[in-house]
Amino acid sequence: MEPSSANTGFIQQQPIIKNQFHEDVSLQRIAKLYLPPSLLENVSPEISRLGDAVLTQQIFDWITDSERNTPYLRGSGRDAFGRPKQELIVTEGWRKLQEFGFANGVVAINYDPTASSQNGPYSRLIQFIRCHLWEASCANTLCPAAMQDGAARLLQRHLTMAGNLLSETEKRVFQNAYDHLTSRDPAHTWTSGQWMTERTGGSDVSQTETVAVYDPFFPSDLAEVPLASKEENIPLGPWSISGFKWFSSATDSQMTILLAKTRPGMGVSAFFAPMRRYNPNLVSPTGGGQKDGTELNGITISRLKNKFGTVGLPTAELELKDMRGWLIGKEGEGIKEISTMLNITRVHTT
Repeated sequence: MEPSSANTGFIQQQPIIKNQFHEDVSLQRIAKLYLPPSLLENVSPEISRLGDAVLTQQIFDWITDSERNTPYLRGSGRDAFGRPKQELIVTEGWRKLQEFGFANGVVAINYDPTASSQNGPYSRLIQFIRCHLWEASCANTLCPAAMQDGAARLLQRHLTMAGNLLSETEKRVFQNAYDHLTSRDPAHTWTSGQWMTERTGGSDVSQTETVAVYDPFFPSDLAEVPLASKEENIPLGPWSISGFKWFSSATDSQMTILLAKTRPGMGVSAFFAPMRRYNPNLVSPTGGGQKDGTELNGITISRLKNKFGTVGLPTAELELKDMRGWLIGKEGEGIKEISTMLNITRVHTT
């Protein structure tokens, strides 16, 4: 009888993970039950390729990097001269996993005119079959993607509804954000935050302490309206938003949908706001203008949350001071508006 050692004796065999589009019996039953046979036959090759792609060693390496090297704030919150400065750092693995999701259209497929016309009323089901395959390999990048999806649907609804009251500027701002949210180009695609939770509670938004004040820019005050993006000539919104958001996932997103109160005795309102804004006065350490010339849009990252799980996902407490945004819908109807987003994000989380 031989004694065991570190490398001899009983050693558990490594399980072989196979393409779950074919191996997951429940997923196959759902696909066959709800998708017309001709449509299932048409979409199966592409979904099968995705099922293989999410199980590559490269994906596994990115997952390891994302969960081992967690997000952090570079520096102490100020530069060497005492001026406020914040830089959120996320790992290369997190970024690469997000880019994989963007390029494979985990959100965009539902808004792609060609795919939508082919898939018809089954577009959402096909999207979530693909998300089911990606979920286990995405290292929680589907969390900001879910909010990206919800924000896209909310803006789409306002851009396409009959008799919408959007001004030409609002249409341009919303369309620009929608185009970013539904893109497959990793260099162009945005994710979105969904800021509701405050210290008063996550669900009882009636106690929201964030306040929005209508304070538009006028040409007499400034030479031109301040911009969110100089490159795309997108102006900042006329609403000044200040408050404190207790739990904000996807802190590395490019925009957010948030709730705030506009006046006493009225319900909360919903707003769209970019995460960053253009500042022509920013300079580099060598004295030249900074490359992108952008800064956080009235946002201070108070701290990152210390969590038991989802550690690769940057979740933070945020202080807002004169964050510039755009009202979505009517004042006091924020719950109605953000419910469009909530309905989609809740399905993603299930």
